[in-house]
Amino acid sequence: MADKFIEALADLKDAFTNGEELMAALVAVAADHDLPPEALRNRATIRWGDLKKFRTKCASSVGIELQKNLAKERLNKSKNIERLINKGEASHEDVKWYQDYTIGSEWSDRYKDRELIDQN
Repeated sequence: MADKFIEALADLKDAFTNGEELMAALVAVAADHDLPPEALRNRATIRWGDLKKFRTKCASSVGIELQKNLAKERLNKSKNIERLINKGEASHEDVKWYQDYTIGSEWSDRYKDRELIDQN
């Protein structure tokens, strides 16, 4: 029985990370593992504490990683456009995007992206 709970708790955490609602995730995961939803909820509460807070934490951790990935993509784009500008091959749209992204010293989007990536 303990193995069922371990696997079910891992699946429940995945469901929370994917943004599923608390009760829907509990019922679905419990059914997948042939467990009563109440028993799964009790085990999850013992392991993680307040399930609403834990679910929010799981979902927000994915949001932070997504933001970091988008920031990395924007920084890479800016580097590529900078190379094109130096070669004289950048389009007007590229130059405009680069200026909007980099102008403003410490308040620029580029600076904010670097700060976000450097966190943790």
